[in-house]
Amino acid sequence: MQDVRDLLLAIERVVTADVDRQRSRDAALPGATRVAPALPWTHRTGRPAKGDWREIFRNRRLDAAPAETVFERNLGHDRAVYFFVGSCAYPEGLAVLLFSFTRGSVARSTFNPYDTGFLKHVAIPRRPADTWDDTAKTQHIQSTMGWTRDLHAFGGPYLAAHFRDPIDYVRRPQDGVPDFEPYHGLGGGDRRAWTIEARLHDDVTIEPNGQELLEIWLEDQSLLRELPVDFRRYARIKRDGMTLAESVAQRIERKISEVSP
Repeated sequence: MQDVRDLLLAIERVVTADVDRQRSRDAALPGATRVAPALPWTHRTGRPAKGDWREIFRNRRLDAAPAETVFERNLGHDRAVYFFVGSCAYPEGLAVLLFSFTRGSVARSTFNPYDTGFLKHVAIPRRPADTWDDTAKTQHIQSTMGWTRDLHAFGGPYLAAHFRDPIDYVRRPQDGVPDFEPYHGLGGGDRRAWTIEARLHDDVTIEPNGQELLEIWLEDQSLLRELPVDFRRYARIKRDGMTLAESVAQRIERKISEVSP
């Protein structure tokens, strides 16, 4: 686990090595510091192999499952509920839940500036490494991992260091890339290589009258009947001609514009 000051220093070293990138970061930083705190956390579900997504609403919780990678387990994180910050970067599933968590409600949670599961098979160093085995991957996760209580402090500089317009972090498609290469040195062909992943290491209770659940986005209208009645007011259906991820991205962009003009 890294102190947020060390995470920011790692970004700063990469940014200041490139004059154009430093100028872009300086111009983007005021907007990025407004955008980052407004980004909801998204949890995508409904992939058949992952179980019955309707159980989430019947049980009114997201169960912390066994950690997806040996790297996380090596670092002592045995269970997790996975979220992407400000994106629906996981490309499969029928539903997307959007949350707004307070610092108090994410006390036992961590983040990395990429999908840790993506590291298992796809994400690779852009520059050749001596070794890229499980030990090296565990060390990479550890060197880029922070507590999500520090995510707002990290998020603004991170967005500004990678996008000339910070809202492009939300707009870029699944196969998109930032304007500047990820500071952490990984590539891999889609946005999971640079979208921030947050993990809660306990079960997450979901209440229809709570403060944290914002919206439930569904792949089609027929799924609305699968929700308990008291959750239906949170439901939104993806827009015609758009993917579920595109619909959610458009919604997040609109919500950000409402709170951080």
